[in-house]
Amino acid sequence: MKQINITGIMGVCALMTSAMTLQAMTYYVDNSIGNDSNAGTSPSAPWRSLWPKVSQFTPNGGDQILLKCGDTWGWPLIWNHVDGNGKSILVGSYGAGAPPKIDVSAQDYLGCIMLTNCSYITISNLALTADSKTSGVQPHRYGVQVVATNYTSQYMQFENLAINDIYPSLLGTQSDGQGIGFVPLGLHTAKSGTFAHLWVLNNCISDIADCGIYALNDWWGSTITTDIRLISNTITNVGKNAFFGTFADSVYIANNDFEWCGSTSDPRQAGRGSTFWYQNCRNVVAENNFLAHSRGSQDSSGLHIDNSNTQVLYQNNVSGKGAALYAGGLGFG
Repeated sequence: MKQINITGIMGVCALMTSAMTLQAMTYYVDNSIGNDSNAGTSPSAPWRSLWPKVSQFTPNGGDQILLKCGDTWGWPLIWNHVDGNGKSILVGSYGAGAPPKIDVSAQDYLGCIMLTNCSYITISNLALTADSKTSGVQPHRYGVQVVATNYTSQYMQFENLAINDIYPSLLGTQSDGQGIGFVPLGLHTAKSGTFAHLWVLNNCISDIADCGIYALNDWWGSTITTDIRLISNTITNVGKNAFFGTFADSVYIANNDFEWCGSTSDPRQAGRGSTFWYQNCRNVVAENNFLAHSRGSQDSSGLHIDNSNTQVLYQNNVSGKGAALYAGGLGFG
């Protein structure tokens, strides 16, 4: 009687199961005809909600979550500990029409998209708004907030986004309304998070209370962000800076249009801002950018090189209708 190699068969089955598990999937979200009880794997049977459905779903690397063009969601996308493990997870769009819109203005949520301890995420071709006017109780607002705590959040890409009207709900709270904010929690402690490979490409960011792009790291230098790329973005009418960064290594800023930083067109805007402002950074290249109409008191300018930066190259930029360069407390080579 011929013997059957059970071990071999089980091994083949395990490999097949693993391959099926890792197969990238595409999920569709439609706020008009969708239903969260659907499989979500076809445009004819889509999911409906970002919260709770998509927010409570954990995708695998290579998966795509596509929102229907022309639709609007009033609730945010919130992901915690979502990691593509080397293969980017895409949140994007499908269909014809205006980009899908997330507008949390009527809700007291912190932002439209909130990502905590996530890696290998690409967010593309969405419109984001968070403006409660003078109602509500939310003093902080983000188009996108990326948080890291005791974790390195890496390979995060944001492209072709329209982010506008990001304002806290109370007058006089200009300190925290960011278009895209990278924020480590646990600063000055062993649990402080950090970031690597942050790419912000081809976005339009306007009418922001504070910064267009905000990349904070530990003020005491215990952690450092590596590889920030800001390329071909348009950032206008922001209350403070188009880009503010601290404790970063390898920062590349190119082919951007940054105008009307330090705006006071809304009373919730900070009213003071250089287009670039960085501190304690090294290996910074800013080239082929257009910088205009920087406004505000004190050190508002086109390029603000603050204290303790090293190896800064500033070339082929055009600056007008405002101070071109401010350099203070440099310590750079």
